[in-house]
Amino acid sequence: MQNFYTISQQNVRKEPGLDDGDDVDDYENLSGSMPPPGVPTREKKGQEQHRNSDLALTRLGLPTKAPQAACPVSQTVVNTQESSSFQPPALGLDFSSPAVNAAFRNEEGFQNNDKQNRNGKLMPILAFVVISVLLSLSVLLGVLFMHYTTISAELTGIKLNGSIIIDQIVQLRENVANFQKAEDKERNDLKIELTANTDTLEKLCKTCPRGWRASGNNCYYFSSTLMTWDEARSECNKFNSDLVTMSNRSEMNEFNKLFQGSTKYWIGLRRDKVNIHIWKWVDETEAKDTNWAVNEPNYYGKSEHCGETLSGPWNDRDCNNKLNFICKKVWVC
Repeated sequence: MQNFYTISQQNVRKEPGLDDGDDVDDYENLSGSMPPPGVPTREKKGQEQHRNSDLALTRLGLPTKAPQAACPVSQTVVNTQESSSFQPPALGLDFSSPAVNAAFRNEEGFQNNDKQNRNGKLMPILAFVVISVLLSLSVLLGVLFMHYTTISAELTGIKLNGSIIIDQIVQLRENVANFQKAEDKERNDLKIELTANTDTLEKLCKTCPRGWRASGNNCYYFSSTLMTWDEARSECNKFNSDLVTMSNRSEMNEFNKLFQGSTKYWIGLRRDKVNIHIWKWVDETEAKDTNWAVNEPNYYGKSEHCGETLSGPWNDRDCNNKLNFICKKVWVC
């Protein structure tokens, strides 16, 4: 918009025919003694559009277009000497002017275009991001579905195996119960049979072989023939026995009750071959509990190496003498 205003009342010369009488867009802050400046007549619509464009370019900081066909412009003659001390009044825009409103509308249009351009560039990026996220979610859901399918199949297999195992456990429990019943029955049968056999054995064990005497768990044979000590031992071995031995005082006392009369018998006692002062039984154990007669053993003639019993007390005697003998064996049923 191009207006020429009067600078000074004294130095301004109006051109005839330029005042349009429209003071709406003129400045109103001039002094009261100064008449309002004239406004050029808007002769053509094209010139008015150029002026609006120039005002918009000026606000955006861009160079204005050169004016085209010159229209009658009022010329003002300014006295430079008097205007040097003149300060122009403060200017204000009248937003009711169509030109000012058009300039601001053009600037808002430029800003809207920039926003639309930026939005147009962001839309493909936003669409790409959204598509990428959707694809990632689809892949993730696919993987999760595959894992879910696999786990479901495994769980189904585990349940099936569990059912089979439970059936097997039930069957094993039944088999164990049946086995326990059979075992209990067999055990009872064995007890009954063992009881019967025990009764029979007890009856048999209470009786020693014919010609033998029982004392405790032992059976004794008192011979009626005379033999040397070595011959007597050999004879006892024929009956799966040996010459009598006594391991302790209690057995010795039980044995003495079997004697009848005062007969002399060989017993399974003999001097040690290395140390003649030690007496040993035929099972090679040393005789510690003894029953020697008074002043015996005396080792008479240094030839008495074997032991005899005088129906109770003991005596040492020559092994080559012939005497009766006593055999002993444990009766095992």
